[in-house]
Amino acid sequence: MITPKNDKEEPGGNGYLLPKFVGLIHSEVKREYFPTETQYLTEKDAEHEAQVIATYLEKMGIRAKLYPGRPEFIPSIVRDKPEMVFNLVGSINGQEYLSATIPGLLEAIDIPYTGAGMLGESLAYNKYLVKELLNSHGIPTPRTQLFSSPTTPINLEMRFPLISKLNEIHGAVEVTESAISHNEKEIRERLKFLIKTYQQPVIVEEFIAGREITAILLEGGNSKVYLAEKVFRETNDPMQFATFDDQWGEENDSFTYAK
Repeated sequence: MITPKNDKEEPGGNGYLLPKFVGLIHSEVKREYFPTETQYLTEKDAEHEAQVIATYLEKMGIRAKLYPGRPEFIPSIVRDKPEMVFNLVGSINGQEYLSATIPGLLEAIDIPYTGAGMLGESLAYNKYLVKELLNSHGIPTPRTQLFSSPTTPINLEMRFPLISKLNEIHGAVEVTESAISHNEKEIRERLKFLIKTYQQPVIVEEFIAGREITAILLEGGNSKVYLAEKVFRETNDPMQFATFDDQWGEENDSFTYAK
């Protein structure tokens, strides 16, 4: 670890003062927390990724300490008093929506943190609500229906093919070729599998082929938005999209990113 030469905060290369001590809260990951190996794979490297960031911080002369994202971290972080926290939590006990509690806890003990606030995190884990908010602001989205039961009648305005996604889980979990349904029999079978396996609602949308763009918002002294498009290799498939294996597989040649 590099130790600052004096007791004052040292300015970084961007002119801002750097903290002396930063905490990193990451998901505590155990296989038994997750209903499937697929969901577990999206979180299994959480501690390693936090350690990578901590290593870079320490090279900058910033003391860094990791905290597992579970309720017990509160007494430790209150005792240690880091000047700020990197919130890297993507799930608590395998439940992604519980991640929204981390910003609330940090606000309650008055510790600054990175990432979305409690409201933003809560919205992020409800795809259906996000779409309703977009629609209410005049931003068009594909026709959608939320299913809590596989036997719920399908909205007659919905047109096949349909794509099914878990409403509260990210990371493209269960976004596979089987996520596309071309008739009612296929969508019923898919809904039955997803709801039974993951015990949560499923959002079903009309499938629309189009560009896939990742957007990252960096807020601070100067807010910036970074965009990257998934550029797919040429195929004859008119319904091409990025599946779970495309995004998490070790050998992915289905797309590349372009700024």
